[in-house]
Amino acid sequence: MRYLLSLSAIIFGAVLLVIAAGQRAILGGPANIEVQSETVKVAEYVVIPGEELAKINGKPHLSAGHNVGAIATGSLSDVTAWAAPYGYTKLVVDPESNRLTSETVAPAADEKPDPNFESSDLWRSYAGFDGSTAFESTIIADENEAAIVYSDTAEDKAATPIDLKWEQVRYTPWVGPFLTAGGFFLLLGIVLYIVFVDRDRRGLGPRRGRRGPLVGIRNMFKRKKPVNPRYSGGSAMQRVSKFTAVGVLSALALTGCSAELWPQRMEEKADVVSEALPPTVAEEQIARILKDISAVATAADEGLDAGGLEARFSGDALNQRRANYAIRNANADYNLRPPFITTERLGYELVQHTSTWPRSILMTVASSDTAPDPNATQTSDSAEDTSESVETAPQSASPSLALLLTQENAHAPFKVRNIVSLRGGQQMPAAAPADEGTALLDNETELLTVKPAELGGLYAAALVEGVESEAAANFETVEDVILTRGGAAWVAAENERTRDSQGKATFSVRAEQTGEPTAISTGTGGALVVLTVNELRTTAADDDSELPISDTIAAISDLEGAQRSITQIVAHQLLFYVPRVGSEEKILLLGSTSELVGASK
Repeated sequence: MRYLLSLSAIIFGAVLLVIAAGQRAILGGPANIEVQSETVKVAEYVVIPGEELAKINGKPHLSAGHNVGAIATGSLSDVTAWAAPYGYTKLVVDPESNRLTSETVAPAADEKPDPNFESSDLWRSYAGFDGSTAFESTIIADENEAAIVYSDTAEDKAATPIDLKWEQVRYTPWVGPFLTAGGFFLLLGIVLYIVFVDRDRRGLGPRRGRRGPLVGIRNMFKRKKPVNPRYSGGSAMQRVSKFTAVGVLSALALTGCSAELWPQRMEEKADVVSEALPPTVAEEQIARILKDISAVATAADEGLDAGGLEARFSGDALNQRRANYAIRNANADYNLRPPFITTERLGYELVQHTSTWPRSILMTVASSDTAPDPNATQTSDSAEDTSESVETAPQSASPSLALLLTQENAHAPFKVRNIVSLRGGQQMPAAAPADEGTALLDNETELLTVKPAELGGLYAAALVEGVESEAAANFETVEDVILTRGGAAWVAAENERTRDSQGKATFSVRAEQTGEPTAISTGTGGALVVLTVNELRTTAADDDSELPISDTIAAISDLEGAQRSITQIVAHQLLFYVPRVGSEEKILLLGSTSELVGASK
């Protein structure tokens, strides 16, 4: 009767294990759902919206045979905007018939821009295929995202159809319980069998010195003569039980903890659908863009190659370095050099949230006195969150930089339009996290203490009239190096320097804003405004004397010989924090970059 009990437990455990295996093999459903169509061929550009991929549950995989091409992913609006000038094929999934159909979207314009598929800043991810291996890729089924496939249609293999496959989560909720219960009863039966055999064997061994567990089993191994045949299966059974126990425990360890093998508590789904959109420029895009900007700037800075900058620089940032390179090529002793731009992000990033163009990003990065490693990509601990104010580098170190990046259209790269060296130790104002995005403000907005359109003119007036002027009263002038060293302060310093000189000269200054300012909301009140003010410093010779033209002036102008007067143009790229209307705070200059960019007579 005892052995019948152990045998029943073993049989019951084995039955439960068989049921678990059967449910996994038969009731688990297919491992993949495939959608194929011989009518959808690989065109030059094929767009697969995430909303189509989301029609079927699972992880989608794309296959396009041995084509030469590439696949990229990005936001749906970005992908369609990039592909619109060329026309494309849009894939449509029918989940009921598991069929894949297509819609042809005609080109939106007669003129097609030069394609930059591989280097576009719009892509979250990119993978190229040379045809030597199968064209396969995993895609994210996000309704706000999309994948775009490029294929070299000049290749004969371009007619291979596109196939989609969804990897399924095989939810078999009773496999775990049956597997666990089966293993328990199987092990219980084996243990009971061993205990019963031991009990029967205790009376067959010596009566003295028998202590400890499983005495009967241990006596079996001390016997020299064969035992009764009806017990001969005991040792074999033990060996089998050991292997069985190991197998069951291994199965439990490997599969028993998988979530799809256990019943899940049904949670109520919220009726409200989130309307949050993905960031205009994602984390991985910003890192890749900055890495390329750093590489381009480093190569140009080392070779004094202004032409090389044009791939990633524009506007005042390009003009500043172009003038600096020209002066240094003409005058080796000129010691004003722009710091190298590194890939180390300092955590303060404002990304414009928009689906149109142009687009802007304001970000802070570290600089270096030496050329950075082109392969290094560093991010500070606070790069994910700009809600806290960020302290810039101290004045003695290589300055922290604020870069204003602008993308003009879907096919243009993000270019550095302004570079500002931040004031040492200055706290940046609190701002919304980068992944929430922010907005550009209209330059005529009345939400700030001063309209962005009037800010440059107001600061230019303060520069010309001095720190004691009415215009300067709008600004926090403490440690403002532009107001304390330029403009009226420069005129006073030059007059003092030449007071005892034999040849007198007259000094004067004018200032004016150039270009349009960019006002970016911080999301917490107030705004950051980036603009450029040109300071025109004029030196006029008295009487009949003339001023010699130095190598520095000649390098950035068409002047030569000697002139009666010389006007030097110093460009100040400025970053201000402008408080919201009603605030008692003054406008704060967060940073500046100044460069001699031109001269005239």
